[in-house]
Amino acid sequence: MLSVQQYTIEDEQNLSNTAVLDILQQNIQSDNQIEKFIDVQVLNLSCNNLIDLQLINLIEIQQLNISFNKVKDISCLAKLPKLTQLNASFNEITNVDVFQHLPSITYLSLRNNLVTDTNALKHLVNVEELDLQNNLISDTSFLTELNALKMLNLTDNLVSSLARINSPNLTHLHVSDNLIKSSYDLHFSTGLQALDVSNNQIIDVTYLSTLVNLQQANFSGNCIYNFFGLYSLQFFGSFDLTSQGQIAKIEMYKNELVHVIHKNPQLIQMRKHKQKYLQHFKNQQLKITTHVQNQQILFNQVLIECIKLQSNQSCTQ
Repeated sequence: MLSVQQYTIEDEQNLSNTAVLDILQQNIQSDNQIEKFIDVQVLNLSCNNLIDLQLINLIEIQQLNISFNKVKDISCLAKLPKLTQLNASFNEITNVDVFQHLPSITYLSLRNNLVTDTNALKHLVNVEELDLQNNLISDTSFLTELNALKMLNLTDNLVSSLARINSPNLTHLHVSDNLIKSSYDLHFSTGLQALDVSNNQIIDVTYLSTLVNLQQANFSGNCIYNFFGLYSLQFFGSFDLTSQGQIAKIEMYKNELVHVIHKNPQLIQMRKHKQKYLQHFKNQQLKITTHVQNQQILFNQVLIECIKLQSNQSCTQ
């Protein structure tokens, strides 16, 4: 994002040629006072009481921030052919049909609105970062067309099944606080690095075995019984199992597990092979299936400094 300077409405004289305009917290309800800024390319109207959005004569805008207002109608955005970045979070937007006219957008935030119909979003063929957190979205079929997508946030919606995401560039996916029941309801490329599926209704993670590049995952607040789907995860760095009350068994092979975070007294067995690091691990009923030699715990000849199984506290020999 370009750096911005802040101007008040009273400063508008002699500024018609400015490229960057920040009218933050000016308590304006309409943007008709800024139509003279015909050359503005970066416009920040966030944190006002903006209700009526017109953007008359402002066809040069490339980056627009209207977050934290009371905007309902954004149809005027169709007049902005150069728009590439839009932050419209924390408004009252319900209709997003305007995006069928804005294929150049690369960043879009509609967080905390009232969006239900997402069909028009399939036209955002160049969008790389899409934030739709806290809306009323259940249909995700539009995702099949977004081949440039790198980061997607669908947290706190009504999603029960995630449509196939064909983008080979997707690295971060957040779908926590939805209605997803199975990993088979999650479809994305193998390049995914960070996944948050916390607070859903997931009972298995079998499908996740294809995510060979996964580094961070949050499975907390689900009903997962086993983690057989993690066999092929090789670069695992952060793993949150908080509130997984029913877990009985976890098996992970060929991992570089750095942190295992959980609060689960039911975990009774865990197998690990080719583990290079284990820095944090605690569980009251843990049994580790591995090779023991000279009272040192070895995972395929890679020494873990010490895991005291009786007290479940890490120590140094």
